[in-house]
Amino acid sequence: MKILHIAPDRNAALVTEGVVRAMAPAVTVSWVDTPAAALRRLHDEAETAAVVLEAARRGLEADLVLVR
Repeated sequence: MKILHIAPDRNAALVTEGVVRAMAPAVTVSWVDTPAAALRRLHDEAETAAVVLEAARRGLEADLVLVR
């Protein structure tokens, strides 16, 4: 299974990858820094099963997980 992490900082994706790998070693986490790059990656890699979108706005932080 593949998970795509969208965040401006690659370190956030590395944290997600570490947590996911501890629970499910066969899962692959990839990273992109913009929604546009994510759309290109999703178009090219149809086997991506979930997307994690990390967003911060006006001091509020939120993570959104989308599953295909």
